[in-house]
Amino acid sequence: MALRVTLLVQKEDRSRPKKDRKALALIHRIFRACWVENLDPAKADVMQALCNEVGVNGRDLVERASGEEAKKLLMKTTNDALSRGVFGVPSFIVNDHVEAVTAIENSPFEEDASSSTEPALFWGNDRLEVATLASRGNKPLLRGDRLASL
Repeated sequence: MALRVTLLVQKEDRSRPKKDRKALALIHRIFRACWVENLDPAKADVMQALCNEVGVNGRDLVERASGEEAKKLLMKTTNDALSRGVFGVPSFIVNDHVEAVTAIENSPFEEDASSSTEPALFWGNDRLEVATLASRGNKPLLRGDRLASL
């Protein structure tokens, strides 16, 4: 449900001015719902509420998410992702069309002066900070104290 709804919102965003786009806000809201609030965005009522909170029509999107357009969009996006090495959600590809990586305050990672323009795949909620640094062109390095705690 969440993937289909998000894809529909991304599609709609293409016709919105950049300042009015909603997909990124919805993605962030879904992540928070899952990992902080222990909500299940696979439930229609939860997804509808999350959509409404970020300013998109949750009822319409949840209804359309079970339609053919959303199914085809998800199949195409899934096949594209698999061809690029993506194997789970959330995944972030850096240096090749980054949209879902945002700044994280007080990162436990150090920034290195070296940078890379090679595409890199980061998977998992615990890799958001590393993906953020990579999106800025920095090579993330673990601090000794952080490394010791792993």
